[in-house]
Amino acid sequence: MKKQFYKPLIIIGLAIISLEILSMVSSICYFLINKVKIEKRDLTFYKNIANNYQLSLENKIQENLFLQQQLAQQEAEVGNFRVQLSSLTENVNTLVKLRNLDEELLKKYSKVYFLNENYVPKTLLKIDSQYVNNSKEQY
Repeated sequence: MKKQFYKPLIIIGLAIISLEILSMVSSICYFLINKVKIEKRDLTFYKNIANNYQLSLENKIQENLFLQQQLAQQEAEVGNFRVQLSSLTENVNTLVKLRNLDEELLKKYSKVYFLNENYVPKTLLKIDSQYVNNSKEQY
């Protein structure tokens, strides 16, 4: 009789242990499924953030290229202005030098002054008769 009494208790005990194990397994599965859902949601969230950063980076790269092109154009314009400025500076320096020159020195050493029709040298030499066609023009 003792054997029959223990048999149902063993079956009930095994059933309870099985239910506990099944309950733990289902709880673990539920926990893992929820964890996977949370991880998927987080992964989607971080993928969206990464995509936004990627788009922002591409926009910044395009903006950077545009700004580099504008900078190159501005540098070219500045270079042209520098060339013009140096040319104008040379012209202004020449004009300043000419303005500051003594008029007497200009008259004395200027080719224009020597070629002027009103120029008369201080002393004249007589030209040999063999070199003169007309005897009146001796000088």
